[in-house]
Amino acid sequence: MIANYLRYAKRALLDPAPCPSDTGLFRRLLLKPRVHDLVSAFIQLRDARRTLALAQTGAPALGGAKNRDAVDETVTHNLGQVQRKLVVRTRRVEPFYQVLTAPWRDLSNEKLLVIGGRNIHELWIAELYGYKWDNIDAIDLFSTNPKIRVMNMEALEYPDATFDAVTMINTLGYSGDPVSVVKGIARVLRPGGRFVFNHVHDPKMERFGGGDRVPGRDILAALRESGLKIYFYSPSDKINSAGRPQTSHLFGARKPALGETPFDPVEL
Repeated sequence: MIANYLRYAKRALLDPAPCPSDTGLFRRLLLKPRVHDLVSAFIQLRDARRTLALAQTGAPALGGAKNRDAVDETVTHNLGQVQRKLVVRTRRVEPFYQVLTAPWRDLSNEKLLVIGGRNIHELWIAELYGYKWDNIDAIDLFSTNPKIRVMNMEALEYPDATFDAVTMINTLGYSGDPVSVVKGIARVLRPGGRFVFNHVHDPKMERFGGGDRVPGRDILAALRESGLKIYFYSPSDKINSAGRPQTSHLFGARKPALGETPFDPVEL
């Protein structure tokens, strides 16, 4: 028994079984609650001067902006939130990255686009979940960090098939045309790429671009019209701060690889 154990222990140390989802001991340590909060605060506060220097006067001229007033309102609201709270502790983006990184695989060569991340916090979490820092791009209507490029999600300035993965969390409702945003993201996805996002539906929302008034079934139709296959879906209902019912639809969609013929497909 002891000899067998020593033999297996030797194999475990010298030739461990591969684990594609392993992001490393150091990254796992940084996801621990107290460690995460301390390191995240340090990283975010490095951008404090740049963030506070941004003026709440709307975004610069952006291609594809269909409603300038809505864009300015979005910038004023979101930048104001960031400037009032320079350190974000919430980890609400992590379920999206858990969906994005399934099934387990090597993410070191995948290129990721983060849409509407506000500050460096979400980009850092993406790195902790396995994406290489150099392979992470981010866009928003303002830039609190050099890594974040000022760009309109309604007019993505990327060539076709640029990214292996795209996330868009609590962002689609700011668009006046969320269906076209979904189709634009499908365009920049590579075959086999994944798109994980949520869409909040509140039919009486009057602020921003009006995207919240678009029902979830229209977003689902846009995904399908763009050739994307749903591999994860989870809705959640609540009464929002305005006292109205709303649904948040969490979608995980995948662009089929060229020539892909699934053996036993299940359509959601």
